[in-house]
Amino acid sequence: MLNDVRIYDIENVSWHTVLDVKHQKIVESFIIGEPLPLPSPRFGHVAWYIGKNRMMIHGGRGERGKILNDTWVYHMVTNTWELIS
Repeated sequence: MLNDVRIYDIENVSWHTVLDVKHQKIVESFIIGEPLPLPSPRFGHVAWYIGKNRMMIHGGRGERGKILNDTWVYHMVTNTWELIS
């Protein structure tokens, strides 16, 4: 199960990795001293563009098929996640 963000480039017909969570966690631990909030790895979730360079994800299944019911917003400009309660 992956925990990364990819964008599909329609013009070049290719995928690009935007956020590699493993790399982000390593960088944050050295620079900030505490990790930023990140959604857990998942599959079967829904994702949609909500405008203003933001994407929302909800639910899906996590490790061992655990049902997830959380909602996150990915801010494309700042490359950060926000948990929506």
